[in-house]
Amino acid sequence: MKRRITLLLTSVLLIAGCSTKFVYHNMDWFILEYLDDYVTLTDQQESLVKTQIDVLSQWHQTEELNNYVMQFDQLLELNPKTLTLEQLQQHREWIYEHYQSLVTQIFPSIFPIATALSDKQVDEFMQGLEKRHQKYADRYADLNESETRAKYEERIIDRMEQWLGSLTADQEKLAGQWAKALQITTYDWIAFQKTQRNEIQSLLNQRHNQTEFNQRLQKLLFSQEESYSPVLKAKLNYNEQASNEYILSIVHHSTPKQIEHFKETVFEWRSLASDLHAAKR
Repeated sequence: MKRRITLLLTSVLLIAGCSTKFVYHNMDWFILEYLDDYVTLTDQQESLVKTQIDVLSQWHQTEELNNYVMQFDQLLELNPKTLTLEQLQQHREWIYEHYQSLVTQIFPSIFPIATALSDKQVDEFMQGLEKRHQKYADRYADLNESETRAKYEERIIDRMEQWLGSLTADQEKLAGQWAKALQITTYDWIAFQKTQRNEIQSLLNQRHNQTEFNQRLQKLLFSQEESYSPVLKAKLNYNEQASNEYILSIVHHSTPKQIEHFKETVFEWRSLASDLHAAKR
């Protein structure tokens, strides 16, 4: 849930150029298109969603974008060659604070939207959610460990190149070692997704009881980790520590060209967030 909401409402800042501004200022349309993959809304329900999104957008553009600008300013001051674990963790904490702020604003909007759903729509939504989760499971169903780690490596390289540009041979070698060091969590996530669907079903079953609904929603949005199995928690903790080591190692091997790429990328995002903030509606 956390990942889906964060991706849905903040990924607009990660697309370069004018297209991002178009997406940002037409967020209601894009979110409705996203929701359409799960449930068919009536015109009245779409109007309700648009109203809630408009309130959220006004807050985000007026209050939150400037916080992104400040974090980008901090990133511009970093020297990748001397990046420390403390600096890496600090930026992760700031990102989590952005998430907390976002879901705090979303929270009051969800109950009226959920209340407007019929039983048939709830069933349709749950079927859509299960279908999406099944797509994830199918992607890994026939992969052995070596093939799964190859996917991990591909994803690691892709994410590092977003920041640094093309990796050197030594950095790609580190990415391969990183992928081999990680504990595989694919089937743990598949099991968690089933647990998550059960929690969402229970949440929607209480959509006409505001107190119970909000209690369940709060847990789902703010305390998702409580639903992780002990095995998944242990693997995630281990993987985070391993990832920290390899991130620092890869970044410390940055070339002058990669550092320039990093600075240019951060500056582009900073300029985008600043322009969107300045163009308040």
